[in-house]
This record gives sequence, C-alpha cells and structure tokens, in this order.
Amino acid sequence: MSKWKTTMGDPLCMLAEENSEVIKEIMKAKRFGLEGCKEWTSKGNPPPIENIHRELGDVFAVTDILVDLGVLDFEKIMGYRVAKKQKIEQDFDQ
Repeated sequence: MSKWKTTMGDPLCMLAEENSEVIKEIMKAKRFGLEGCKEWTSKGNPPPIENIHRELGDVFAVTDILVDLGVLDFEKIMGYRVAKKQKIEQDFDQ
C-alpha cells in the first residue's frame, strides 16, 4: 500500500476501526432507541440513528479508498452483497 501516504495508519486498520464505531452506535440505539430517549436527547446528543448513518458513511468512505488502492475489488463486494441480501430475505420469509 505504498500509494497511501498518511500518518493515519493502515487503511485496513481504519476500516476495522470504523466498523467498530458502527457496532458501538448500534448498541447505543438498542439501549436508547433509534431516535434516542428523553435522557439521551436532553443532553444534546444526536439521535443514535443519525450516528449510525454517519459511521456507515465513514465505513463506505474507507472502503472506497481501499477499492481505489486496489486492495479490495468492488465487483466482489457487490457480488457478496447481493448473495447476503438474498440469504437474509429467504431467512425472513420462513
């Protein structure tokens, strides 16, 4: 990954970190609700669903960079995405 010149570290590590942020925000949504309970929002916190959107945007951005660098293959990602979506839809139909 010599094309990547940054002090931010390895892009794969960045992807892992951003995914952990998504997990953290999902757990907040489970605790406080997608829109946030009164105690959550009264402290000026944005609704957890907003944070999930933001963190997923970060995941997509780092993924795009890894595709641009040639580390990841966009077509493979989309193929796995379609397969997973079909499996989930089958599971929900049962």
